[in-house]
Amino acid sequence: MKKPFKILLIDLGSSRAEINEPIGICSLYTYLKKYLTEPVDIQLKFFPNSQFPTKEDITKYDVVGLSTKIGCLNKIASIYSLLQQIPSNQRPLLVLGDLINCHI
Repeated sequence: MKKPFKILLIDLGSSRAEINEPIGICSLYTYLKKYLTEPVDIQLKFFPNSQFPTKEDITKYDVVGLSTKIGCLNKIASIYSLLQQIPSNQRPLLVLGDLINCHI
């Protein structure tokens, strides 16, 4: 059996004092599970309800997708810093989505 493609989708939450549902990453999860023809293992993390990933956590994945809101640039920088510590031949692809990527 073919090894599944591993994807980590993280909603970085909001800088406001509120908890919103991670609709974007949940929609992506459903779409990818339905339409990808290859085996795929997708994990979801949502802040503030999830623990911040470690370098070891991130190394397990082929792709790390971040749902980025206004006010979460420091969280993006922290995850990017972790990625830079991983050798380039083992580093997952980083994909940014949601609001921040529209303003960069």
